[in-house]
Amino acid sequence: MSRQLKIRLTLLQRLRRHVGRNVSLVAKDFASEPGLLQSVGRQFIRVTGQLFVPSTLDQIFLHALAARTSTIRVSIRTTFRGTFTAGLVHVGTDYIEIIERRNKTLVKSLIPLNKIVSLERV
Repeated sequence: MSRQLKIRLTLLQRLRRHVGRNVSLVAKDFASEPGLLQSVGRQFIRVTGQLFVPSTLDQIFLHALAARTSTIRVSIRTTFRGTFTAGLVHVGTDYIEIIERRNKTLVKSLIPLNKIVSLERV
C-alpha cells in the first residue's frame, strides 16, 4: 500500500470531521435513512438522537462528497457484502475510506477494518 494512502486517523477521528452532516449507517439486519451526525464520543456516535457503536457497523455512508478526490481502484472483500470494486481514498488506523458508484452516483463510505477480509489493487 502506498504511503500516501495510509493516514494516522481513527474511525472516530474521521467521523468527527463529518459532524453536522448527514450519514447513513449499515449493519447486519439494519440500514438507516440519512440522518444528522450530531456528535462523536469515545465509543459512540449520535445520529439523529440515537447512539451507535461505529466499530460494529458494516459501512457508514458519508453524504456531501468532496468535489475531487484521487483514488486507487481496488477489489474489496468484506464479511458483509462479498467482493466489489471501489476507489480507495485512504487507509486509516482502523478503517478504510472508499468511493464507489451506486445507482449512477458516487458515494463515499467508511468501512471498519474488522469487516475487511482483503484488498487487492485492480
